[in-house]
Amino acid sequence: MGLKLASLQLLLPAIEATRLKPGARVLLLGTQDLYFTYDQACAFLAAQGVAAVPVPQAERRCTNSFAYAAHEDWWKFKDYLHQKTLFRLFGFGDAQVDTIDVSTYEHAEIIHDLNDPVPPELGPYDLVVDFGTLEHIFDVRQAMWNLCELVGVGGRVVHFMPANMLDHGFYNWNSTVLADFYGQAGWTQEKLFYVASPMVETGHRVLYVKLPPGRIETPPGGFWLGLLGQFLKPAEPVSKPIAKQGLYVGLHDAWTRQSRDQSTHEAPAPKYGDGLRRWWADRRAALAFWRAHRAARRLGADLVRFDEPRAGSGA
Repeated sequence: MGLKLASLQLLLPAIEATRLKPGARVLLLGTQDLYFTYDQACAFLAAQGVAAVPVPQAERRCTNSFAYAAHEDWWKFKDYLHQKTLFRLFGFGDAQVDTIDVSTYEHAEIIHDLNDPVPPELGPYDLVVDFGTLEHIFDVRQAMWNLCELVGVGGRVVHFMPANMLDHGFYNWNSTVLADFYGQAGWTQEKLFYVASPMVETGHRVLYVKLPPGRIETPPGGFWLGLLGQFLKPAEPVSKPIAKQGLYVGLHDAWTRQSRDQSTHEAPAPKYGDGLRRWWADRRAALAFWRAHRAARRLGADLVRFDEPRAGSGA
Protein backbone atom coordinates (compact mmCIF):
# COMPACT_ATOMS: atom_id res chain seq x y z
CA MET A 1 0.00 0.00 0.00
CA GLY A 2 1.71 3.13 -1.13
CA LEU A 3 1.59 6.38 -3.04
CA LYS A 4 4.20 7.69 -5.40
CA LEU A 5 3.63 11.08 -7.00
CA ALA A 6 2.17 9.41 -10.10
CA SER A 7 -0.37 7.63 -7.87
CA LEU A 8 -1.13 10.89 -6.06
CA GLN A 9 -1.86 12.51 -9.42
CA LEU A 10 -4.49 9.84 -10.07
CA LEU A 11 -6.04 10.50 -6.65
CA LEU A 12 -5.94 14.31 -6.85
CA PRO A 13 -9.38 14.90 -8.45
CA ALA A 14 -11.16 12.95 -5.72
CA ILE A 15 -9.23 14.72 -2.97
CA GLU A 16 -9.92 18.12 -4.52
CA ALA A 17 -13.65 17.37 -4.78
CA THR A 18 -13.76 16.10 -1.19
CA ARG A 19 -11.96 19.01 0.45
CA LEU A 20 -14.67 21.37 -0.79
CA LYS A 21 -17.08 19.77 1.71
CA PRO A 22 -16.94 21.36 5.19
CA GLY A 23 -15.84 18.81 7.76
CA ALA A 24 -15.26 16.12 5.14
CA ARG A 25 -13.89 12.81 6.40
CA VAL A 26 -11.37 10.54 4.66
CA LEU A 27 -10.71 6.85 5.29
CA LEU A 28 -7.56 5.13 4.04
CA LEU A 29 -7.49 1.34 3.75
CA GLY A 30 -4.14 0.63 5.33
CA THR A 31 -1.41 3.10 6.22
CA GLN A 32 0.07 4.39 2.98
CA ASP A 33 3.80 4.31 2.27
CA LEU A 34 4.46 7.75 0.76
CA TYR A 35 7.52 7.83 -1.49
CA PHE A 36 8.16 11.59 -1.35
CA THR A 37 9.20 14.31 1.07
CA TYR A 38 7.30 17.41 2.19
CA ASP A 39 9.22 19.63 -0.24
CA GLN A 40 8.61 17.23 -3.12
CA ALA A 41 4.90 17.13 -2.33
CA CYS A 42 4.66 20.96 -2.27
CA ALA A 43 6.56 21.28 -5.56
CA PHE A 44 4.39 18.61 -7.16
CA LEU A 45 1.11 20.22 -6.04
CA ALA A 46 2.28 23.62 -7.29
CA ALA A 47 3.09 22.08 -10.69
CA GLN A 48 -0.40 20.53 -10.75
CA GLY A 49 -2.02 23.90 -10.00
CA VAL A 50 -3.23 22.81 -6.55
CA ALA A 51 -3.28 25.45 -3.82
CA ALA A 52 -1.59 23.69 -0.89
CA VAL A 53 -2.07 24.75 2.73
CA PRO A 54 1.42 25.17 4.27
CA VAL A 55 2.17 23.08 7.35
CA PRO A 56 4.54 24.66 9.91
CA GLN A 57 7.82 22.79 10.08
CA ALA A 58 7.37 21.90 13.74
CA GLU A 59 4.06 20.18 12.89
CA ARG A 60 5.26 18.17 9.90
CA ARG A 61 5.39 14.43 10.42
CA CYS A 62 7.54 11.91 8.61
CA THR A 63 6.51 8.37 7.93
CA ASN A 64 6.10 5.68 10.54
CA SER A 65 5.22 3.24 7.78
CA PHE A 66 7.56 1.12 5.59
CA ALA A 67 7.42 -1.53 8.29
CA TYR A 68 9.01 -4.04 5.91
CA ALA A 69 12.25 -2.01 5.65
CA ALA A 70 15.31 -3.37 7.44
CA HIS A 71 16.83 -1.12 10.13
CA GLU A 72 20.02 -0.64 8.12
CA ASP A 73 17.93 0.66 5.18
CA TRP A 74 15.76 3.04 7.19
CA TRP A 75 17.79 6.08 6.08
CA LYS A 76 16.22 5.68 2.62
CA PHE A 77 12.69 6.18 3.97
CA LYS A 78 12.88 8.21 7.18
CA ASP A 79 12.36 11.64 5.53
CA TYR A 80 9.32 10.60 3.50
CA LEU A 81 6.05 12.28 4.37
CA HIS A 82 3.44 10.93 6.77
CA GLN A 83 -0.05 10.63 5.28
CA LYS A 84 -1.56 12.93 7.92
CA THR A 85 0.77 15.75 6.84
CA LEU A 86 -0.03 15.06 3.18
CA PHE A 87 -3.73 15.58 3.83
CA ARG A 88 -3.01 18.70 5.89
CA LEU A 89 -1.57 20.17 2.68
CA PHE A 90 -5.12 19.85 1.31
CA GLY A 91 -6.63 21.50 4.39
CA PHE A 92 -7.76 18.37 6.26
CA GLY A 93 -7.25 18.28 10.02
CA ASP A 94 -5.73 15.17 11.57
CA ALA A 95 -9.10 14.22 13.07
CA GLN A 96 -10.67 14.19 9.60
CA VAL A 97 -8.38 11.43 8.29
CA ASP A 98 -8.63 7.86 9.59
CA THR A 99 -6.87 4.63 8.68
CA ILE A 100 -8.38 1.17 8.99
CA ASP A 101 -6.09 -1.86 9.18
CA VAL A 102 -6.12 -5.43 10.41
CA SER A 103 -3.34 -4.82 12.97
CA THR A 104 -1.67 -2.06 14.97
CA TYR A 105 1.78 -2.42 13.42
CA GLU A 106 1.47 0.77 11.34
CA HIS A 107 -0.52 2.74 13.92
CA ALA A 108 -3.95 2.75 12.27
CA GLU A 109 -6.72 4.52 14.19
CA ILE A 110 -9.27 1.76 13.44
CA ILE A 111 -8.32 -1.89 13.90
CA HIS A 112 -10.69 -4.11 11.95
CA ASP A 113 -10.49 -7.07 9.57
CA LEU A 114 -12.39 -6.16 6.39
CA ASN A 115 -13.19 -9.86 5.93
CA ASP A 116 -15.79 -9.17 8.65
CA PRO A 117 -18.73 -6.72 8.61
CA VAL A 118 -17.80 -3.25 9.84
CA PRO A 119 -19.45 -1.94 13.02
CA PRO A 120 -22.42 0.36 12.24
CA GLU A 121 -20.86 3.24 14.18
CA LEU A 122 -18.00 3.61 11.67
CA GLY A 123 -18.44 6.28 9.03
CA PRO A 124 -19.88 7.81 7.07
CA TYR A 125 -16.85 8.97 5.09
CA ASP A 126 -16.77 11.35 2.15
CA LEU A 127 -13.78 9.63 0.56
CA VAL A 128 -12.52 6.07 0.96
CA VAL A 129 -9.13 5.32 -0.60
CA ASP A 130 -8.08 1.81 -1.57
CA PHE A 131 -4.59 2.03 -3.04
CA GLY A 132 -3.38 -1.53 -2.65
CA THR A 133 -5.55 -3.28 -0.06
CA LEU A 134 -8.47 -5.22 -1.54
CA GLU A 135 -6.21 -7.65 -3.42
CA HIS A 136 -4.95 -8.84 -0.02
CA ILE A 137 -8.41 -9.54 1.44
CA PHE A 138 -9.79 -13.04 0.93
CA ASP A 139 -13.49 -12.23 1.30
CA VAL A 140 -13.75 -9.64 -1.45
CA ARG A 141 -17.54 -9.66 -1.37
CA GLN A 142 -17.70 -8.68 2.32
CA ALA A 143 -14.92 -6.13 1.89
CA MET A 144 -16.76 -4.37 -0.94
CA TRP A 145 -20.00 -4.44 1.01
CA ASN A 146 -18.07 -2.82 3.86
CA LEU A 147 -16.94 -0.01 1.56
CA CYS A 148 -20.55 0.57 0.50
CA GLU A 149 -21.45 0.98 4.17
CA LEU A 150 -18.50 3.23 5.01
CA VAL A 151 -19.04 5.75 2.19
CA GLY A 152 -21.72 8.35 2.88
CA VAL A 153 -24.28 9.54 0.35
CA GLY A 154 -22.52 11.80 -2.15
CA GLY A 155 -19.16 10.35 -1.13
CA ARG A 156 -16.62 8.55 -3.27
CA VAL A 157 -14.51 5.43 -3.26
CA VAL A 158 -11.29 5.30 -5.28
CA HIS A 159 -9.52 2.03 -6.04
CA PHE A 160 -6.07 1.53 -7.52
CA MET A 161 -5.33 -2.16 -7.71
CA PRO A 162 -2.96 -4.52 -9.54
CA ALA A 163 -3.96 -6.24 -12.76
CA ASN A 164 -0.80 -8.21 -13.65
CA MET A 165 1.25 -8.79 -10.50
CA LEU A 166 1.83 -12.50 -9.92
CA ASP A 167 1.69 -13.61 -6.27
CA HIS A 168 1.48 -10.03 -4.98
CA GLY A 169 -1.89 -10.64 -3.34
CA PHE A 170 -4.79 -13.06 -3.56
CA TYR A 171 -6.16 -11.45 -6.71
CA ASN A 172 -5.44 -9.45 -9.82
CA TRP A 173 -8.35 -7.25 -10.86
CA ASN A 174 -10.38 -6.69 -14.02
CA SER A 175 -12.42 -3.60 -14.78
CA THR A 176 -15.59 -5.66 -15.13
CA VAL A 177 -15.58 -6.41 -11.38
CA LEU A 178 -15.80 -2.75 -10.43
CA ALA A 179 -18.07 -1.74 -13.33
CA ASP A 180 -20.61 -4.48 -12.65
CA PHE A 181 -20.51 -4.31 -8.85
CA TYR A 182 -20.92 -0.54 -8.53
CA GLY A 183 -23.21 -0.34 -11.56
CA GLN A 184 -25.59 -2.91 -10.10
CA ALA A 185 -25.35 -1.12 -6.74
CA GLY A 186 -26.62 2.03 -8.44
CA TRP A 187 -23.42 4.04 -7.99
CA THR A 188 -22.14 6.51 -10.59
CA GLN A 189 -18.96 5.53 -12.39
CA GLU A 190 -16.74 8.60 -12.63
CA LYS A 191 -13.52 6.97 -13.80
CA LEU A 192 -12.47 3.48 -14.84
CA PHE A 193 -9.30 2.71 -16.76
CA TYR A 194 -6.11 0.68 -16.69
CA VAL A 195 -2.78 2.32 -15.97
CA ALA A 196 0.33 0.87 -17.66
CA SER A 197 3.71 2.03 -16.33
CA PRO A 198 7.16 0.83 -17.44
CA MET A 199 8.87 -1.82 -15.33
CA VAL A 200 12.23 -0.19 -16.04
CA GLU A 201 13.38 2.76 -13.91
CA THR A 202 12.68 6.09 -15.64
CA GLY A 203 14.28 8.39 -13.07
CA HIS A 204 12.49 11.65 -12.31
CA ARG A 205 10.56 11.46 -15.60
CA VAL A 206 7.18 9.90 -14.93
CA LEU A 207 5.42 8.05 -17.72
CA TYR A 208 2.23 6.04 -17.66
CA VAL A 209 -0.48 5.19 -20.17
CA LYS A 210 -4.23 5.26 -19.53
CA LEU A 211 -6.05 2.42 -21.27
CA PRO A 212 -9.86 2.30 -21.34
CA PRO A 213 -11.47 -1.11 -20.68
CA GLY A 214 -11.74 -3.15 -23.86
CA ARG A 215 -8.69 -1.58 -25.47
CA ILE A 216 -6.44 -4.56 -24.65
CA GLU A 217 -7.05 -8.22 -23.85
CA THR A 218 -3.63 -9.13 -22.42
CA PRO A 219 -1.25 -7.04 -20.27
CA PRO A 220 1.44 -5.29 -22.35
CA GLY A 221 4.92 -6.75 -22.02
CA GLY A 222 7.40 -4.71 -19.97
CA PHE A 223 4.68 -2.74 -18.13
CA TRP A 224 3.08 -2.97 -14.71
CA LEU A 225 -0.67 -2.84 -15.17
CA GLY A 226 -2.98 -1.31 -12.57
CA LEU A 227 -6.71 -0.57 -12.48
CA LEU A 228 -8.09 2.83 -11.41
CA GLY A 229 -11.77 3.11 -10.52
CA GLN A 230 -13.64 6.04 -8.98
CA PHE A 231 -17.32 5.79 -8.03
CA LEU A 232 -19.88 8.15 -6.45
CA LYS A 233 -22.52 6.90 -4.00
CA PRO A 234 -26.11 7.95 -4.79
CA ALA A 235 -28.95 8.69 -2.40
CA GLU A 236 -30.58 5.26 -2.73
CA PRO A 237 -27.96 2.61 -3.50
CA VAL A 238 -28.34 -1.15 -3.37
CA SER A 239 -26.53 -1.81 -0.09
CA LYS A 240 -25.28 -5.36 -0.71
CA PRO A 241 -25.43 -6.27 -4.39
CA ILE A 242 -24.51 -9.75 -5.57
CA ALA A 243 -22.95 -8.66 -8.84
CA LYS A 244 -23.50 -10.66 -12.02
CA GLN A 245 -21.07 -10.20 -14.90
CA GLY A 246 -22.79 -7.83 -17.29
CA LEU A 247 -21.30 -9.43 -20.40
CA TYR A 248 -23.01 -12.74 -19.68
CA VAL A 249 -26.25 -11.18 -18.47
CA GLY A 250 -26.50 -9.62 -21.93
CA LEU A 251 -25.61 -12.89 -23.66
CA HIS A 252 -28.15 -14.85 -21.64
CA ASP A 253 -30.85 -12.33 -22.48
CA ALA A 254 -29.95 -12.56 -26.16
CA TRP A 255 -30.01 -16.37 -26.11
CA THR A 256 -33.58 -16.41 -24.80
CA ARG A 257 -34.62 -14.84 -28.12
CA GLN A 258 -32.79 -17.09 -30.55
CA SER A 259 -31.57 -20.60 -31.23
CA ARG A 260 -28.78 -22.19 -33.27
CA ASP A 261 -31.54 -24.05 -35.11
CA GLN A 262 -32.50 -20.70 -36.65
CA SER A 263 -29.15 -20.40 -38.41
CA THR A 264 -29.08 -21.30 -42.12
CA HIS A 265 -25.50 -20.20 -42.74
CA GLU A 266 -23.20 -22.61 -44.59
CA ALA A 267 -19.42 -22.77 -44.64
CA PRO A 268 -18.02 -20.04 -46.96
CA ALA A 269 -17.06 -21.09 -50.46
CA PRO A 270 -13.30 -21.54 -51.10
CA LYS A 271 -11.51 -18.41 -52.35
CA TYR A 272 -8.57 -17.98 -54.66
CA GLY A 273 -5.36 -17.92 -52.59
CA ASP A 274 -6.74 -19.87 -49.60
CA GLY A 275 -3.92 -22.39 -49.88
CA LEU A 276 -1.24 -19.69 -49.82
CA ARG A 277 -2.84 -17.97 -46.86
CA ARG A 278 -3.02 -21.29 -45.00
CA TRP A 279 0.65 -21.97 -45.75
CA TRP A 280 1.64 -18.51 -44.48
CA ALA A 281 -0.43 -18.96 -41.31
CA ASP A 282 1.33 -22.28 -40.66
CA ARG A 283 4.76 -20.62 -41.07
CA ARG A 284 3.85 -17.83 -38.64
CA ALA A 285 2.53 -20.38 -36.13
CA ALA A 286 5.77 -22.37 -36.38
CA LEU A 287 7.84 -19.20 -35.80
CA ALA A 288 5.72 -18.27 -32.77
CA PHE A 289 6.13 -21.80 -31.39
CA TRP A 290 9.92 -21.69 -31.58
CA ARG A 291 10.03 -18.23 -30.01
CA ALA A 292 7.93 -19.52 -27.11
CA HIS A 293 10.19 -22.59 -26.92
CA ARG A 294 13.32 -20.42 -26.56
CA ALA A 295 11.64 -18.14 -24.01
CA ALA A 296 10.66 -21.15 -21.89
CA ARG A 297 14.23 -22.44 -22.05
CA ARG A 298 15.58 -19.07 -20.88
CA LEU A 299 13.20 -19.13 -17.92
CA GLY A 300 14.37 -22.61 -16.97
CA ALA A 301 10.74 -23.70 -17.04
CA ASP A 302 9.37 -27.20 -17.41
CA LEU A 303 8.48 -27.44 -21.09
CA VAL A 304 5.42 -29.35 -22.32
CA ARG A 305 4.93 -29.81 -26.06
CA PHE A 306 2.76 -31.93 -28.32
CA ASP A 307 0.97 -31.61 -31.65
CA GLU A 308 -2.80 -31.30 -31.80
CA PRO A 309 -4.49 -33.54 -34.38
CA ARG A 310 -5.68 -31.45 -37.31
CA ALA A 311 -9.39 -31.23 -38.02
CA GLY A 312 -10.54 -34.02 -40.33
CA SER A 313 -7.56 -36.26 -39.49
CA GLY A 314 -9.76 -39.01 -38.07
CA ALA A 315 -9.99 -40.55 -34.62
